[in-house]
Amino acid sequence: TVDTLNTLKKEGKIRSIGAANVDAGHIREYLKHGELDIIQAKYSILDRALEADLLPLCQQNGIIVQVYSPLEQGLLTGTIARDYVPGGARANKVWFQRENMLRVIDMLEQWQPLCEKYRCTIPALALAWILKQSDLITLLSGATAPEQVRENVEALTIPLTDDDSLLMRRMAEALDIN
Repeated sequence: TVDTLNTLKKEGKIRSIGAANVDAGHIREYLKHGELDIIQAKYSILDRALEADLLPLCQQNGIIVQVYSPLEQGLLTGTIARDYVPGGARANKVWFQRENMLRVIDMLEQWQPLCEKYRCTIPALALAWILKQSDLITLLSGATAPEQVRENVEALTIPLTDDDSLLMRRMAEALDIN
């Protein structure tokens, strides 16, 4: 399959070769047979698993990482109330378990000084943090309204410092989920 995709790319019939929900082993296998231009993977300040192997491997090989669920199904928007009861797809997610959700809401409240400093919203700050992690990261988000699209674009203009990025990371690491 990869050989065929690379042939089609060389012929100009396709522009890029991508894969979704792959691990580092999959990427290494792809690269044995040709090029891989982009992958899709889950990533947020709460779910940083791809930082262990996947992101470094992509950085070494110039592979773009298009991240999905960067706002953790809306939890990182700052609009979820403390009394929220998750349903549907959120019901069984680890971050929507009551104690974990409340810890995240507390963390987002601690982000307020950063939001004031950068004159941005909580979701824009969360997205800016992701973009700060690598020049090869792009965002796939589920904006459902024009103002959400504007917030997403605003994230591109936030000059998040290394110190503030590290502060946010440490806050997320301190959540100590169950």
